[in-house]
Amino acid sequence: MIGLYASGLKEVQKIFTELGKPELYTSTVQDVGKKAKQYAREYSPVDTGALRKSIFLQSDKDGFQLGAWAGHAVFNEYGSIRTPIGSVESPIPAVKQGYRPFLRPAMYKAMREVDYIFGEKVAKIVSHGGKA
Repeated sequence: MIGLYASGLKEVQKIFTELGKPELYTSTVQDVGKKAKQYAREYSPVDTGALRKSIFLQSDKDGFQLGAWAGHAVFNEYGSIRTPIGSVESPIPAVKQGYRPFLRPAMYKAMREVDYIFGEKVAKIVSHGGKA
């Protein structure tokens, strides 16, 4: 099993608390986690489909864990002594790259969308007169 944990959206939590909607912080974290899982499934290499099926998301009030249960997930994500070093930023590997990171690029992309997801929730609060 391999997993990544995302937390630390303290500014988002602080703003929702100030707006009187602390429960929206948890839903924002869950929405970002769902996006990360969606991207991980898109980016995961598929041979038998076992890796894609093993991708999981566990959320709590402070963050979420994105991971995969398949035994070969770690080799797809990080490579091995027999695979060349590749780029983590791009989910699609370069020619002859021996591994395809799928969790870290998914996490990076989802975390870049925090502002958008957060903005949508704040806009709903403002447009509904403080009710989300």
